Amino acid sequence: MGKIPGPEYFLSAALAAAVAVGLAGAFIGLNVSSLWADELFTFWVVGDDHSAAAALARAQSDIHPPLYYMSAFLVTEIFGRSPVVLRAFSAILGVTAIPLFYYVTRKTYSIPARLVAMTIAVSSWFWVNQTQNARSYGLCLLIATAVYGAALALVARERDGRPVGWTLAALVLSMALGSCVHPYMLFVALATLASLFVLCARLRWVFVLIGGSITAAWFAYIHFVIRAHTVFSLEHSWIGNTTGWYRDELRTSWQASLSNKPMIAIVLVCVASAAAVIMRDRSRRQPVTIDGRYLCLLVVPLVVIAGISSSMILTPNFTSRNLLVCSPFIWGAEAFLFDLGVARLGTVGRIAASIVVAVLALVSIGGVRARSVPVRTPFRESARWIDSQPGCRGQAIAYVITDGVYNSPVDAERHGAFEYGYYLQDVGLVPLYLKDAIAGRAVLNPSCRVVAWGAHYLNDSHTAEAVRAGLVKSLHRKIVLLTLSLPGRKDGGGAAYIFLTP
Repeated sequence: MGKIPGPEYFLSAALAAAVAVGLAGAFIGLNVSSLWADELFTFWVVGDDHSAAAALARAQSDIHPPLYYMSAFLVTEIFGRSPVVLRAFSAILGVTAIPLFYYVTRKTYSIPARLVAMTIAVSSWFWVNQTQNARSYGLCLLIATAVYGAALALVARERDGRPVGWTLAALVLSMALGSCVHPYMLFVALATLASLFVLCARLRWVFVLIGGSITAAWFAYIHFVIRAHTVFSLEHSWIGNTTGWYRDELRTSWQASLSNKPMIAIVLVCVASAAAVIMRDRSRRQPVTIDGRYLCLLVVPLVVIAGISSSMILTPNFTSRNLLVCSPFIWGAEAFLFDLGVARLGTVGRIAASIVVAVLALVSIGGVRARSVPVRTPFRESARWIDSQPGCRGQAIAYVITDGVYNSPVDAERHGAFEYGYYLQDVGLVPLYLKDAIAGRAVLNPSCRVVAWGAHYLNDSHTAEAVRAGLVKSLHRKIVLLTLSLPGRKDGGGAAYIFLTP
């Protein structure tokens, strides 16, 4: 007779099933939500002129490097230019990061630990959102996973005295690619190199050379490309630069990684059990071995420090969405804590693991169900409402934008016109800056009832009411505010505001 499978087998099988449900869910409901402002910017960069050179030129107006945009351009040239295509591209990238994490950490963490981390990952709001977001974050997750895997392999090879040439080349390549996708991937690269500097003494001069080269290349790109289109200012930004802002974004990052109370409780159990095991080992005078497993605990705090420091020195940039490009290292920390704590508690650990499986399976299913609810700024829904109004075809309405946050005013108007006009048919658009609308300096005389339209740039009802009061002041007419909101909204603005004459 064959060997009867043990509890670990059923634990792993159940976790694998939960992971599979989460991965499959990434491809459900790709067109449920409207494109929001950042996705519409991606579509503007990609364009419909089938010109790679023109797409590259448009990409250079963004603070993000162009690798994702050019990848998206290639995808749309092959499969067509539609929201489903680009969101499916993000889904494929984000989904691929999960089995890659399982593979690159195979020699570092146990199978149950990896599966626990993967199930938390595919159930987290950040992963669920970014795998259906036509932005660079899915690609960042994939490359960050490659960086993590290469760093783990490098530490292991250095420890064992094996050649590191090809592993070091893979690390440099993944870091270089990541730095061409998102500014925070530079921070991930530098934080990884700083951690390796501590763990691999023999290669310290190599890490310094790599870090210096990547940083120099980035600053050259900023100087020669980005500065022509971008406003760098410590005050002129929608991103905050205060202690309260940093605290709130860190809390949001925590919530986005562990999207509900059961998941938070699971991680806290892992932390508590790991602390108990460490205290037990200390009482037995067992030494703590510092190895590649500690990479994940070093990198994430260093990325936080880099993000806050650059926000205070260069321009505000610290957001939860930017910070969480280092999510694969957070997944590693979850696996590490599980192995260090829960897996070493014997019978108690197995009971805890069973509870973990049951909760994570339910959370994973819930994450898939959430795909059926629109969650992003209702550009599409509000545009269709405007299109349905009689007398608006061929007329002009104002679109509300902010004045050149990161971009020049010319770029701001161009991007705003594309974002508002993507879903709108046969209606003209006139730029109306938010500060002018609030101050009552707008002079608009449309023939249809719709006076102005705001989404994304109007991110709360109080600001929308201030715009309404400004329009009343400038037009000397009664203005009614119509709010189109989405109950499932999680990110990207969440409401659209239409200003009407009675």
